[in-house]
Amino acid sequence: MSLLSYIIESERKTPIAAKVDVVVAGGGPAGVVAAVAAARNGADTILMERYGFLGGASTASLVGPTLTFHNKKGQVIVRGRKLWTI
Repeated sequence: MSLLSYIIESERKTPIAAKVDVVVAGGGPAGVVAAVAAARNGADTILMERYGFLGGASTASLVGPTLTFHNKKGQVIVRGRKLWTI
């Protein structure tokens, strides 16, 4: 038995939806930040997400914010310089 398996597909024409510099696959937290960073640095960017919402697995499983800048009393617990906000 070979370690490699192959799928042979027939030739097909696939329409080009957009011509861009950067394609980000996935609208989870990392994908959104990557797309915003690329666009802010001047790249023509497209973000592709298979579902109808951003946020990835956290949004899909209805998980709320897990890392915040405030404690339960509303006091700021993380300080620093904010570089940018999405």
